[in-house]
Amino acid sequence: MSAVPPPSSSTHSCCGFSLLSWKNPQQTAKVFGASIAAILTLKYVNLINLFFRVAFITLFVSGAAEYAGKLVTGTGLATRFKPKKECTCLKDFVSEYSPKLAPQVAKLQHDIEAIVFASDVEKTLKTAGACYALYKITSWFSLYTLLVTSTIAAFTLPVAYVTYEKEIHEAKEKYYSLAKSKAGEYKDLAHEHAKPYIAQAQEHISPYTSKVAGYLPKNRTAGSTVGASPVPAKPAAAAAAPAPAPTATTTGSNLHTTTAMPKVPSAEPISSNIDIDDLRSSIQKDKADAAAAASTIASGL
Repeated sequence: MSAVPPPSSSTHSCCGFSLLSWKNPQQTAKVFGASIAAILTLKYVNLINLFFRVAFITLFVSGAAEYAGKLVTGTGLATRFKPKKECTCLKDFVSEYSPKLAPQVAKLQHDIEAIVFASDVEKTLKTAGACYALYKITSWFSLYTLLVTSTIAAFTLPVAYVTYEKEIHEAKEKYYSLAKSKAGEYKDLAHEHAKPYIAQAQEHISPYTSKVAGYLPKNRTAGSTVGASPVPAKPAAAAAAPAPAPTATTTGSNLHTTTAMPKVPSAEPISSNIDIDDLRSSIQKDKADAAAAASTIASGL
């Protein structure tokens, strides 16, 4: 008789069996504790509501800082923190599993960075408003209610749109023009309220900007020389002396006329008396005062 082969242990080597059978107690305990913590977090913490709250606060601060910076200093504050080199980690990760999806993921990442760092202030503020609306909605309704409502709406709203398409477009044009006019009024009102703060900031900054401009070299023409000493003035007697008349010499039938050319005065460089340390400390102080004025404007808005 042939010997009966021993039972195969392949059933015990399946994926996850060693983890669930506590073969490695330390690793199993970590996974078990993380799973329980995730379940309790989802039960007692509304992560979606928290995400929209953080999103609308971040985007509003970013858009306000960018607008205030361009209004006061001419350059935005949020775009200064935008990384110069674009991160491709997410694109590389997706391209390993779905190369066709990688370009869309890279475009989505680029759009999100543009919104977060306020490359377009209007788009950033609109996104902040949408996140605020979603934050309020997720505060009023649970995730289960939102999922049920969105499922019913997905199967009923398209039919209603096709049936009442004309009426929907008319109402959209009407309320869009009304909302646009109201937005223009609020924009003008905000600009009027911001005028005193802008004037105050310019009043505080103008002495420092003029002081810094005094240290900067003035514009020179193409023929000027930096660091050259001025040409010394000639005495009155020398200035009043007539120029030597041209001399003429005749040799045979040819007449040669020679005229004495004026001499070019020599210029010797002079040493600068500007103290570099005083200039550096003054510029740093001006930057600090300008930043304080910009923060005062932002808090006033």
